[in-house]
Amino acid sequence: MHRRLSSSSVVVGVVAVSLGFAPPVPVPDHTVRGLRAPVVVHTDLDAFSDAQLDRDLQDELDDVFEDHAPDEVADVATIQADLLEALSDDGDVGAEAEISLADLRAEMEEAGTSIEEVVHDALVRLDRAAVDRPTVHLAVWRNPRGRDHRPSYGLAVRDAKRGLIREIRRAR
Repeated sequence: MHRRLSSSSVVVGVVAVSLGFAPPVPVPDHTVRGLRAPVVVHTDLDAFSDAQLDRDLQDELDDVFEDHAPDEVADVATIQADLLEALSDDGDVGAEAEISLADLRAEMEEAGTSIEEVVHDALVRLDRAAVDRPTVHLAVWRNPRGRDHRPSYGLAVRDAKRGLIREIRRAR
């Protein structure tokens, strides 16, 4: 049975909405055979300021430094697994809870990519840049710095964060 609203209730509703006193809009009941499915509301990361997005992603990625020093080096696959674990929602409290993994996945999907692809691309570029360019002097190869040619966790966090922010902004 359909019931028509009176014109006075429509006017009261319009006035209440315009003054900001509208009652909460009921969430549709998503039921499947009597089971209620949770309604997931994503935070639109596009609405975050650059500073807030930078800070919140840094809060998420800083979990890596609980187990690794910023100057510690590792191969791309190991660092990628550690960064993806840091971006997960496991153990998030306080400021870390402002961005969820679901929020990031939604933004990456909107940009036509995935978190895994963005992090991997950032690490591959960093890995390529970490290789010293040998020099030739009188037919002798030299590596003047003699350093390990793998990316560090500190640089990996920086570049992964930059890649994620770039993709979030691209999705605008």
